[in-house]
Amino acid sequence: MIWKIICQNIPIGARRIWEIGCANGDMGLTLKQREGSQDCYIAGIEISKKLAEEAMTKLDMVFAADAETFDFGIFVDPFDTIIFGDSLEHMRDPSRLLDRLAPHLSNNGMLIASFPNARNLYLIDSLLHGDWCYTSWGLLDKTHYHLFTLKSMLTMLSQKMLVVEKWFYVTHPLQWFERMASPQTLNPVFVERYSTILSVMAEKNDPLPYLRKWFPGIDFKEEDTLQMVSAQIVVVARKQQETDKTLRG
Repeated sequence: MIWKIICQNIPIGARRIWEIGCANGDMGLTLKQREGSQDCYIAGIEISKKLAEEAMTKLDMVFAADAETFDFGIFVDPFDTIIFGDSLEHMRDPSRLLDRLAPHLSNNGMLIASFPNARNLYLIDSLLHGDWCYTSWGLLDKTHYHLFTLKSMLTMLSQKMLVVEKWFYVTHPLQWFERMASPQTLNPVFVERYSTILSVMAEKNDPLPYLRKWFPGIDFKEEDTLQMVSAQIVVVARKQQETDKTLRG
């Protein structure tokens, strides 16, 4: 689902793409195989040497390196697209990394990032019950350095002169959480509430009365429901074009 959203939002006309945290290169290869994208140049960087070696067989250029210390200045020409596919949260200082990447993104270039949603009902329920258990993958992946909500992500990107054009919520079935945390550790209250919300939304009914009953005193809106059931979010942003200061009066 994440791949599909990312790929659908990268124009066929994109010709130079940086994938930060490219893993084994499968998503980049999918982009290159699209009709009309055969001439697209895709560079990737991956901290896992094993994954990087596999990606080298699929992408135009791959570096087995730490993105936070890598010298992006080796490329003279800017890139029109930068992808963070569930990788920003793994960075020690994502804000500084974005600062370093900004000069290498063309004016009006696109940055697209997917990330785990820290405002998910599972994490809210975990905090309310005093639980905070890291796992090998998922929302509390033990290799995550940062947690983001949609609001905090939008704030960080806006500080980098990146204008977010749209975002997408990605919801997973209860079985996804069971695989992530194991059924034995899921709080029965969360299981009941999450199942109820998904069922109500599937039937095209309004879930807001349930949220307001479970969390009295908070005036939830429709957007809040969408955020709280989403495990991941994808944002699509564009770099603001540099303004000619000489034209300012």
